[in-house]
Amino acid sequence: MSEITTTADNIAKRTAEVDKNNRLFLSVFDSPDGKIILTDMLDKYYKYTSFVQGEPETTAFKEGQRSVVIYIMDRISRAEKKA
Repeated sequence: MSEITTTADNIAKRTAEVDKNNRLFLSVFDSPDGKIILTDMLDKYYKYTSFVQGEPETTAFKEGQRSVVIYIMDRISRAEKKA
């Protein structure tokens, strides 16, 4: 039974940590400076297609940049839903 409790405790701690970090993402990117930076990142790395015909390495690189912006937006969205 203690193993189950330990697992449940670990899940609860991890969930609390993720929630805290989500709130930090929201706090940072909801500030005036954060909004400027996020808008810049959206314009450069998200708005346009990451696909470059005939250049799979470039496409992969651009998709990596795009995925970081998606990750940030997801964390912000999760924090907003909990607020």
